[in-house]
Amino acid sequence: MAAITTKPRNKFQLITVSALRCKQLIDGAKPKADISARKWTTIATEEVRRGLIKFALLNDKEKEQPPE
Repeated sequence: MAAITTKPRNKFQLITVSALRCKQLIDGAKPKADISARKWTTIATEEVRRGLIKFALLNDKEKEQPPE
């Protein structure tokens, strides 16, 4: 079962989740934080750091199984 969390455990997760959030912002999603930054990447990273973005962590067995 995927664990849903709001805090990345390491830098790799921070960057991965921030990149996905950045794509959402570029596609028209509204920022969840009041940040004075202009760049989507900065906004996305700050949202993830503040714990405003939920994401799921898959365990190794879930990664190996093909979708049904």
